[in-house]
Amino acid sequence: MNFDPIPPPTIQALGRVVESANEVKGYAETLVEGLRACFDAQSPKARWGVDFVVAADKVSATIDTVFGRARSGLFIEVDDDGVYGRYVIEKKFQGAAGGESWKQVWAIRIAKDGNIHDGDTGASIFNAWQTFEHERNGALHHLAGSILCSIGRAGNFP
Repeated sequence: MNFDPIPPPTIQALGRVVESANEVKGYAETLVEGLRACFDAQSPKARWGVDFVVAADKVSATIDTVFGRARSGLFIEVDDDGVYGRYVIEKKFQGAAGGESWKQVWAIRIAKDGNIHDGDTGASIFNAWQTFEHERNGALHHLAGSILCSIGRAGNFP
């Protein structure tokens, strides 16, 4: 396997990695709290039946659905534009021999400016620190539904 050189502009895009990563984590905490509140609200709870339990780190969660169990967590990454976060959803699968495995089924991109994107490649649908509450709630409902759909679409076999 060959590894190409990293061009200087890509290295410069790292900026203040620790500071950027902490900002992204803060935005992820806002996202996760909003998803928890959405899944726990009366109507989505009755219709979707999702248990979204946030871990002590405030960004990871276990997700129990009618389609099976999933988990979510934040991964800090970098590209030519700098540091960003991927809030990754993984579904649990049981193998024929009883072993379990996890498969990524969806991700939400979290930009270092607080923009939360619809999936990995979709447009920004709200900003974690400056969007009005009614706009944020609609976007969170959309993301919660997308998480549930991605878990259901993944099937039950790896």
